[in-house]
Amino acid sequence: MTLKLNIGLIINPIAGLGGRVALKGSDSSEVQELALQLGAVAESLKRTEQALQVLKGVKQSLHFYTVAGSMGADVLSKLGFSFEILHTPNDLGHTHIEDTVLSAQIIQQQNVDILLFSGGDGTARNILEAVGEQQLCLGIPTGCKIYSGVFTVTPEMAGELLVRLVSGELVEVYQAQVLDIDEISFRKGQINTRVFGEMLVPRNGGFVQAVKTSGQENESLVEQEIAAWVVENLEPEVLYIIGSGGTCKSIKDELGIDGTLLGFDVVFNGEMLKADATEFEILELMENYHSHAHKLIISIIGGQGIIFGRGNHQVCHQVIKQLGLKNLMTVSSKTKITALEGRPLGVDTGDQTLNQQLTGYINVITGYDDIIVYPIGTLQ
Repeated sequence: MTLKLNIGLIINPIAGLGGRVALKGSDSSEVQELALQLGAVAESLKRTEQALQVLKGVKQSLHFYTVAGSMGADVLSKLGFSFEILHTPNDLGHTHIEDTVLSAQIIQQQNVDILLFSGGDGTARNILEAVGEQQLCLGIPTGCKIYSGVFTVTPEMAGELLVRLVSGELVEVYQAQVLDIDEISFRKGQINTRVFGEMLVPRNGGFVQAVKTSGQENESLVEQEIAAWVVENLEPEVLYIIGSGGTCKSIKDELGIDGTLLGFDVVFNGEMLKADATEFEILELMENYHSHAHKLIISIIGGQGIIFGRGNHQVCHQVIKQLGLKNLMTVSSKTKITALEGRPLGVDTGDQTLNQQLTGYINVITGYDDIIVYPIGTLQ
């Protein structure tokens, strides 16, 4: 089975309408009407098509969730992509902010790997309002105002970034600011910028931390960086199951607990509840702490890239069934990831149904405040 990247697509079809006629934005219906009277032509669909053209070589690995008409379906149909329509605006000829917000909320419910949107800063604000700061998003720049850090420089770069993601190359994720300016003040020559929040977005990855002068990672330093970041970001009142291997042992050392190198330890509020726990003991603790969130911290096996099914049978059956991917914190050096040459992280639990449930794209912590997105799938 081909691993699919599930993409949400929302196009603001009137984004950028006021640019060529010097209206410096098109947020209000009055300005949109004036722009049309002045002969403006919206270019959002054209620029979205430029981004999607880059993806045609990998379209068998993509599936889109989108909106009817000019908000997504028209372009996807023209280019021959696989897609499902999840929302149809009341008036396909005159879409509104409410259509953007509602569409984003509906699409997010499909657990898409990334939400791709076309527009400007106003559209980014609408998307942020709808999906919050933890949904991975990416903006195709088609609006007049592009001050937010959530857009690629060109439409084509958005497509290129998604190709890297599908190909298993290093793609980092980080929080970028969503900004917008007051259009009325802007037309008077005044720039009043406001920060509306942060959005989780991808960017080209690379070996940017814990490297020697040769450009190669120092595994020991990477483990220390990962451990420091994970421990700093552990949440209170959450039951953490911490796995085996050197990277996870560094996390245990950073916590100051006497953790095992080759087994699983269970921690709550920084205190060891059980060292070298069996599957039964982990399940029992999950039941005892059923009113609290549960998370699993696990590393990959270098060379093989296997995440479940090799040396961690304590968690690869009933525990994973209860946790699912959303409660998984995966840690690894970028050297181990790049050694896979684009192959997905492997899953071999012995349960084919569970294996299929564990396919998709996950975040991998690769350093201090350094996270990439990478595919996970069944072993071929």
